[in-house]
Amino acid sequence: MAKSNFLTINLKNIRTMFGYTLNDIAIKTGITFERLHYIQAGFDSPTMEEVVLLAKVFHVKPIYFYKNDSLHNKKMVVNSEHMSFRFIERD
Repeated sequence: MAKSNFLTINLKNIRTMFGYTLNDIAIKTGITFERLHYIQAGFDSPTMEEVVLLAKVFHVKPIYFYKNDSLHNKKMVVNSEHMSFRFIERD
């Protein structure tokens, strides 16, 4: 099997950001937990069908899993102008 350019870190990052476990993703996609574990651990490459299913769950294009995302840039600093704070006064 040819080496895939699938970035397993992107799957782990987006799964973590959504707060999903591998079991959650298995339920949402129909891909078995074991298969997802192998994909995320880098033991096997996903099929294009599996990539499309993952992309639908996370509302991203399939290409997301093949390109470095901004989380790979460890020197990235969040611009304070792009942040917001919401205060809710409670009794």
